[in-house]
Amino acid sequence: MTNPRLFLSYSRDDRAFVRRLGGDLQTCGARLWIDESEILVGDSLLGKVGDAIDEMDFLVVILSPNWRPRKDRRDFRGQFIVLSQSYFLY
Repeated sequence: MTNPRLFLSYSRDDRAFVRRLGGDLQTCGARLWIDESEILVGDSLLGKVGDAIDEMDFLVVILSPNWRPRKDRRDFRGQFIVLSQSYFLY
C-alpha cells in the first residue's frame, strides 16, 4: 500500500513523541490524522474523530505508561471498527 492514511490515537502526555513519530511516518509517505492539527475551536470532537476514523486505512494506538483511564476521557469505543484485516504490533 502506498501512502497509507493513519489515524494516531495517543495520550496528551505523549504529544512530543507523537509529533516525532508523525514526522518520521510522513517522511516514509504516510498521510496522518492527528487531532491537534485537525480539530478546530468549535468543531464537534466526536464528529471529527468519527469521520476521520472512517476515512483512514489504519488506526494507530500509542500505548504508554502515560495512557490511563481518566474521568474526562471520552468513550470512542463504538468508533473503533476494523479498518483493515492487517494488524501490526510494534
